[in-house]
Amino acid sequence: MIATAVLPAIAQRIAILDFTSASPKDRKRQPKPFPPEIPVAGSCSGVDGTPPLRVSLSSLDKTEYALGDELIYALRLTNTSKLPIRVPTRLSLADMEPEDPAVSYSYEPIEIWLRLQDHEEHGISVLLVTLYGSTERPQTEMELQSGEWFEVRGKAKLEATDRTARRIFADVLVRSDMPPRSGKISDVKALVFSWRGNLLVFDARTQLEYAGCHDFEMSQSLYEGKLDLLPAADKRVR
Repeated sequence: MIATAVLPAIAQRIAILDFTSASPKDRKRQPKPFPPEIPVAGSCSGVDGTPPLRVSLSSLDKTEYALGDELIYALRLTNTSKLPIRVPTRLSLADMEPEDPAVSYSYEPIEIWLRLQDHEEHGISVLLVTLYGSTERPQTEMELQSGEWFEVRGKAKLEATDRTARRIFADVLVRSDMPPRSGKISDVKALVFSWRGNLLVFDARTQLEYAGCHDFEMSQSLYEGKLDLLPAADKRVR
């Protein structure tokens, strides 16, 4: 759900997107796999490390988590540029799908990740949320003026996303390489980052989905709160 905040004119937060009680819904018409004779389109190389949209982690519901736990978070997405920008706001890919199955459509996702690192720089990367939007459906995006921001609240399972079947768009910082531990890791470094730039086009005639070619935007910031990491229950010393 999207709750628009009524705030004083001097405030910069313009909305709250609260997904803590929501689950993503997938679309009804899934893309077909590409036949061997059709090359799958790739993405352009190049990552902009100073994008206009900045992501930061405002809070977590606990200071200590075990692997496999559910975490509840609050994020802030801020327009740091001097020009207005539009940002995806929908939790479900189903919101991108037209009712008419004969209509092609496009959409742009933005991923928000949490990466936890130990003192040896080994890490676990967790996809917190993917938001979807489309210029074809303006109601699926939010316009941020310079300096404005909105909050995203949600929940996620603390697990290595690259070891699951979840769809991933990001190309960097997504590989988890933290070895199994039997003890507590104190003062874990927590980095939150966003990944944006993919343009997906679903062809209604062929039922194939093509990836557009864009330079990517990547924003990242350190979480200032204290965080400790526990191993999964079956890995703990008894």
